[in-house]
Amino acid sequence: MKKIIGVILIIGGLLFASLAVKALVSAPQSYERIRAAVTIKDGRILPDNEGKLVVVSGTLKAAEQLQDPITGVQLPGVTAKRTVWTYKQDTGSDDEKVWDWHPENTDYSEKANFGINAEILTTTVLAAPTVLGEFKVESKLLNPIIRNTEFTQYDEESLNAGWKVLSGGKESRYCVSKEHWLPKKTTGMYSSTGYGSQKISYGIVSPDDPLEYTIIGIQKGDTIVKAEDIDSVTTFKGIMTAEELAEENKKGVRGGSIFGIVAGILLAIIGVGMMAFRRQ
Repeated sequence: MKKIIGVILIIGGLLFASLAVKALVSAPQSYERIRAAVTIKDGRILPDNEGKLVVVSGTLKAAEQLQDPITGVQLPGVTAKRTVWTYKQDTGSDDEKVWDWHPENTDYSEKANFGINAEILTTTVLAAPTVLGEFKVESKLLNPIIRNTEFTQYDEESLNAGWKVLSGGKESRYCVSKEHWLPKKTTGMYSSTGYGSQKISYGIVSPDDPLEYTIIGIQKGDTIVKAEDIDSVTTFKGIMTAEELAEENKKGVRGGSIFGIVAGILLAIIGVGMMAFRRQ
């Protein structure tokens, strides 16, 4: 078993390091492409920029109320994250079985709308129709915005049929569910009552965030869309020009690549060590 894990670590580490090296090598070309983009200071849409790479800065604003299509929960700002939790047995438990709440991973399939505004019960990023100056903003450009503030202000009147806000211990704190009650973490030999129960919680952008951002993308009609040939982060906090954005991008790529190379090499070394230990 250790041999298999060792091989996986070696392959994964080398792959991780090679991807980091690739990003580091391609960084100069990406830097020049970003630096040559058109800086739009006033958020205006100009026909001359159609199809060009543009850098647009300003305050992100929701054109419509941000609302979860599954539960009906109304959320503040332009983006949030819905996390679906399921009550089930901990993986890897041995003789003593532990039953607890586990967050479900985001489903990036076409059925789940590639992880944005999924209308099926899965963890997903939620994005309202958003504008930046005169531009509409493609939803995927909102992905880099941090949503690490727990949402607590539920309006029960906005909930879709069957959903309810539960109150009680930590397992039902600040969430909605279709269940009548939510089980607690338990330990035992057999499945605990409540197995398979689900609940939903939300992470939102900090209320203190002024939502002033700089986005780089392609001007397509009245919308700024993600430039598929820009592999790095495309949305930055603060107001920046194209040249400032290029410098910020360079720092991020350099730091991330160095970390990736070191982490990849360490994983490979650990894998080699496990295989050597196995042979002994």
